Amino acid sequence: MKRWKGWTTRGGGVLLVALFTAFCAPVLNSVQPVDGESESPNETDSPLVKKAPEADGGESSGGSVFSLNRAQLESLADQIFLNEAGGNREKLFFWNPNEAFPSLGIGHFIWFRKNDTQSEARFGGDSFPTLVRFLQSEGEELPTVLKNTLPELDCPWPSRSAFLNAPRSTREQMISFLERTKHLQMKHIVQRFDTAMESFRNGKNGSAIDARIQAVAKSPAGPYPLIDYVNFKGEGTAGSTTSWGLWNVLDEMNATSQSEAHKEFARAADVVLTRRVRNNPEDRRWLEGWRNRLKTYESFRM
Repeated sequence: MKRWKGWTTRGGGVLLVALFTAFCAPVLNSVQPVDGESESPNETDSPLVKKAPEADGGESSGGSVFSLNRAQLESLADQIFLNEAGGNREKLFFWNPNEAFPSLGIGHFIWFRKNDTQSEARFGGDSFPTLVRFLQSEGEELPTVLKNTLPELDCPWPSRSAFLNAPRSTREQMISFLERTKHLQMKHIVQRFDTAMESFRNGKNGSAIDARIQAVAKSPAGPYPLIDYVNFKGEGTAGSTTSWGLWNVLDEMNATSQSEAHKEFARAADVVLTRRVRNNPEDRRWLEGWRNRLKTYESFRM
């Protein structure tokens, strides 16, 4: 899943350009969740592998990330969406029966109902409104249902039943919009990664954390584990023993060679997620699925 609050995209992104241009175009693995449940313990650990488009040609996404062309962003977007919901188009517009909010788009960006203070307290903020504002800034025309929520961008469905009973025309407008903009959603995720890396460098244990980032990025898996994890579990909290985000995984890593750094990252992520379950036993049902996702960090190849 994808939990964050109050972060902003910035002009940076130099890090990601360096990572992708230095370590060639991605080959994508997939973990396909059962019934579109992004945290289902029934995810398969049998990856499918495909080659991303070459860097030259195609429409450039422009700006900082964005020596990557549109086809490459869409390929990485497909991988993220395979991780989240098995690549099922209908799951671009989804409300998990085990959650109190809908999850939308390729990264299953969450959208809290108005006054849902319990989810706010647990997850720290919703991510879909930030995505919508980013898509607006990219010149995208919003579907009517989203326009009607402006400027507050409060979730218009008060319950899962209301969401499921939304008119088919509304569902199709939303699905088409989220399908059409998948490369921009990926650009948004990548900018989040860039912003997080800048913060990590300037924060606690910055030099050590940065060295681990570089090691993972130069591993056989390339930057995929880093980018996927920040969308999956967020940035994390420096120095926290209960947070489970990207910083906490990097902090948990032991020194290792670049050739093994992707495996060490997966091991550290398992430690952090297992600790999460120990602190929050209700999350145990998701642990097997989380571990299956971590296996792609070891099998993925740049």
